[in-house]
Amino acid sequence: MSDGEGKQASGRKVSRKAKRQRRERGRLHLSQAASGIWYIRGTVANTQVYQSTGVHSEDHAKRIRDDLERKLLDERVYGKKLTVSFAEALDRYELEHPSNSLTRYLPRLREVFGGTLLREIKAGHIRSAAMDEYPDCKNTTRNTCFVNPMVTVLSYAAKLEMCERPNVERFKDDSAKIEGAPPEWIEMALTTACRPDTEEFKVQTFVALLTTTGCRAIDATRLRVRNLNLDRGTALLSKMKNDESGLLHMTGAMVAMLRKLTEGMEGHERVFGWGRDADEAAGTRAANSALYRFAAARSMDQMSTHRIGRHAFAERWLADGGTIKDLKEAGRWKDLRVVDKRYGHLEQSRINNEVKDKAAALLRPKLKVVGGGG
Repeated sequence: MSDGEGKQASGRKVSRKAKRQRRERGRLHLSQAASGIWYIRGTVANTQVYQSTGVHSEDHAKRIRDDLERKLLDERVYGKKLTVSFAEALDRYELEHPSNSLTRYLPRLREVFGGTLLREIKAGHIRSAAMDEYPDCKNTTRNTCFVNPMVTVLSYAAKLEMCERPNVERFKDDSAKIEGAPPEWIEMALTTACRPDTEEFKVQTFVALLTTTGCRAIDATRLRVRNLNLDRGTALLSKMKNDESGLLHMTGAMVAMLRKLTEGMEGHERVFGWGRDADEAAGTRAANSALYRFAAARSMDQMSTHRIGRHAFAERWLADGGTIKDLKEAGRWKDLRVVDKRYGHLEQSRINNEVKDKAAALLRPKLKVVGGGG
């Protein structure tokens, strides 16, 4: 063997020995593929790694390797809770909830907190970020668009033991009290004669379903023919806004309207034909547009689906003597505090009136004696 060949063989042995030593020390090492991309190999903290850095620069690849190495060691010593970023938790949440009412708010959360470790996100940071992102908005908007989605994602991460359960105080509600659609508006919408094969009848059926069951508009637009059991007068909401299922119980008149509307339709079709799976919010937009045209054609005031549905449903329930607790179950709300916060004043108003009526009935006969003179 020549001197050159001997040195080359010796170099290979040294190289292999160095790699072995790095592996034994629990270090990750880099190797460059034919494409020029650097790959990370090795075992750290009993975790075997083989992944692409996605970069051609060796300096940047070393930085990526070092960051990964540090993260794996931290996980081994301190636990995963201290090393998970918000972006990782958000990725997991979006994987399990690909499309729901929070989808449109998540990109902004990722932009603000994406690279931040979950353990570093405090309640004050969330409130401060909400004010920065929505400086000229009401507190209700900050809660809806930022605080509530953040709490939802963090609560999901806590279930997966990625972090501790968050305790974030919402901004004080400064929204105006929303009233349900007036009874006369609903009566006019439901008593207008419409042919079953028209969009007007579809809107009329939609209004009837919302206001008699308290169903959310987005849940109604998702409803498919196969989820109806018209013989029993029920409709299955397979996946509501809160990711739970629910069962609607309908009157005979409501069943008759749905029977006419769905005549000849296939089981997989949406009952109202609005929206698509890839964009659930499109169903609500289409419903609102149809509702706008329906009202405009009759010179009726414009009403949101929430005023027609859940608000009107809650007002009637409480006016008829129902309780907040029963309303929560009837309307399929998940949190009693939400119902009490929004509609508790209506129940209290009814109770106050009942107290006054009972007091008046008790005192009215006595007042003749107290006043004297017959």
